[in-house]
Amino acid sequence: MELDPEEWKRTIAVNLDGTFFAIRAFYPRLRATDRRAKIVCFSGGGATSPRPNFSAYAVAKTGVVRLVENLAAEWNGVPIDINAIAPGAINTAMTEETLAAGPGKVGAEEYAKTLRQKETGGGSMQKVIDLVKFLISPESDGISGRLLAAQWDPFRSLPTDSKVLGDVFTLRRIVPEDRDLALPAQP
Repeated sequence: MELDPEEWKRTIAVNLDGTFFAIRAFYPRLRATDRRAKIVCFSGGGATSPRPNFSAYAVAKTGVVRLVENLAAEWNGVPIDINAIAPGAINTAMTEETLAAGPGKVGAEEYAKTLRQKETGGGSMQKVIDLVKFLISPESDGISGRLLAAQWDPFRSLPTDSKVLGDVFTLRRIVPEDRDLALPAQP
């Protein structure tokens, strides 16, 4: 709540609006291509779990994932695949900015995690590159509307039929099969 509203808007504009307007600018050319078009967006950064002290960034990255899912649904039947990548904890300028901000601003847990990341070298950039190459290749034709984690997901073995994939690799609320799940009594 201490974040400057202008900084909030700038973070959303760079990460979410920037993604949307880039897709929008290229959409006519993507529709006109003679082969299946591919769009790869970058997410991560708190899109699938809370990231205290990085609210604007996490919200924007979550928005990127939902944008990808919505466009994939809107483009059902259109030969365009759109997916989001969670690259993992890659050492970038943001790593340095987080460390420079210190534990007082980013939180002790985030600071310690980022320091460990930097010391160990961070995630594999090669895994990110391999996932991007896969998603822009014909091998991934039909995989669309997904959030794939470069460091962990077995992307090469995914079925290309979205009906088979169902809600896997999406932002969905998980509802137990057994609706009679015993939950604690409400006060």
